[in-house]
Amino acid sequence: MVKVKLISFIISIVLLLINNDSLNDKIYKCHKSNIAKFSNEIESQFDFRKQYINDIIELHQQNKNDTILIIEKHDFACDGCPASFVQIFSKEKYIEFRLNMSENINESKYEDKFESALKEYKSKVPGIETEYLHSDLKIIFENLKKGKKINQIQKENNTNDCYDGSNSIYTLIYPNDELKCMIIRCWK
Repeated sequence: MVKVKLISFIISIVLLLINNDSLNDKIYKCHKSNIAKFSNEIESQFDFRKQYINDIIELHQQNKNDTILIIEKHDFACDGCPASFVQIFSKEKYIEFRLNMSENINESKYEDKFESALKEYKSKVPGIETEYLHSDLKIIFENLKKGKKINQIQKENNTNDCYDGSNSIYTLIYPNDELKCMIIRCWK
């Protein structure tokens, strides 16, 4: 009986690790094929994403009928660095990570994690319009509902007419496990 439980546990761990690498590889390939201009950030984020990929997998498994949106926001001050801020959304849940930067970039960790039901998160921002804070999400999901493709949304909404130098990489994981990604330098 103990051997059966142990074998079952080991199989579960192996499957989680396989799914972990597989999804991270799929995201990486999506980014590499669609966002070549920011290859340094994509390369860096591949390794750092391993710190939160299990959260993405778990949210996707719990919300098989929902599209999951991942936003990896890169700071302008550090070319080739990992995203300083990561947001993961489903219809019902919001998860965010903030990078705690170390002097040695490879030792940096996503340690500041905030997680809540999306409706609870909206109510925790007193005096500030949550729609303004997440207007990019609203634009993306409204356009997807209209049948627009992600590259069309990017073309219509992306501009370089801004001064901060940051960029955000968006990844959509659809219920059928299809991935789409885009980069927005600045929203129009």
